[in-house]
Amino acid sequence: MPRWFRRRTSDDDAGAAPSPPAPHRDPAPFTDPERDALAAHGFALFAGRIVLDAEPPLPPARLDEIERACAGPLPTALRELWSTTAGGRLDYDLDARVGDHLVALSWNELFFRGSDGYRDLDGWMAHELELAEDAAREHGTEPVTRLDALPIGGFEYLDRIYVRTAPGPTAGHVDAWVQGLPPGWPHALHGDAVLPLADDLRSALADLHLTHDPLDPERRYGAGSDLLDRLEQARAAGLDPALADRLLAHYREAVVDWRALLDEGRLAEDTRAARLALRHAVTTDDAALVARLHEVGVDLDGPLAGSARATDVALTHDAGAALAALLDVDAAVAPDLLDGIHGPISPDLVRRLLALGARPSGQAVTRCIEHGADASAGLLLAALGDRADEAEQHRARTLADLERTVAEVRSGRAGHYLTIDELETRIERLRGAARS
Repeated sequence: MPRWFRRRTSDDDAGAAPSPPAPHRDPAPFTDPERDALAAHGFALFAGRIVLDAEPPLPPARLDEIERACAGPLPTALRELWSTTAGGRLDYDLDARVGDHLVALSWNELFFRGSDGYRDLDGWMAHELELAEDAAREHGTEPVTRLDALPIGGFEYLDRIYVRTAPGPTAGHVDAWVQGLPPGWPHALHGDAVLPLADDLRSALADLHLTHDPLDPERRYGAGSDLLDRLEQARAAGLDPALADRLLAHYREAVVDWRALLDEGRLAEDTRAARLALRHAVTTDDAALVARLHEVGVDLDGPLAGSARATDVALTHDAGAALAALLDVDAAVAPDLLDGIHGPISPDLVRRLLALGARPSGQAVTRCIEHGADASAGLLLAALGDRADEAEQHRARTLADLERTVAEVRSGRAGHYLTIDELETRIERLRGAARS
């Protein structure tokens, strides 16, 4: 958990800026009456983004009350947000780079007093003070009474967004805290981390985007579904259809249009768009697009999901054509890449990956057997050499796990993304490997 706290001094109080008048009207392509009509149906507009289930604005007295709990004055942008809406929900995508990881963040709550998430705004503020008090006792420092960083949003207990309030060069900066995942999650962050997002709240909100067009008929989940549901409800409740259509058009301006940038020859200049284009190429097994992205100068070796690079993602999506195209242009191959086998990989690809430094493993052999790629399993087993016992040990563990899973699914105690028939096919393949 973050511990960004220090004691507020009388000098800090003396230097506090006066509160701007409320309510704030953020520039947007809607008139004041239109904004009021949208607010009546739970939509608020701020920094080019839409807040759903928006609460009424905070009165100046409440803003001042929150400020008194902080180490310095509330940044102007935060006051303006809260004088537009006290909080609500966001329906966008967000990611941040930390070292060699690309971390997907869930910022779908704007905390407010009485919000029904894991904690409300007051609860998160109290939680942060408790952490600060624990740290002060541990280190024998003065008790902490004010927050250096204010938790304003996030998702349950997993992701949290903070605005720094302590006077100094980082005042107003926005950071995220993310909870690390267990070691069993490959490519994920395995420890809690603090990620810098932006120098101010408006920039942080502008970084919210849409990876996919919510009107794409092939897109059945992800950001956009909540907004479409709220709009449908609002139309049924009397929102002017033309105004609803304009709000949807405004929302869709956040879609990252990598195809247009590619056609204009500017894709390599936009890191996020280039990354989304590359991810689309590998997850859809589009070898021609991989080659074109290479031709226009897109970086093929940066992280696409956690620490997973394009070659990792292609392998886990069983995208053999895209993976071969990546290898053709010398994309990076991680030593543990073969552990991500998730389909019937061809012997040719296995040979190429081994030659490029991917190491064989018992897990890779087992994965090949599960997917019926016996020739590839044989190549990997031979490459293991005197470590061949690793393959048998992994096969036996996996077989036992699958047999337990089938029993639990049959009894109704558990579910699985594979059908019973698919699970039993894998079990039979693993049993057959033991007999051969």
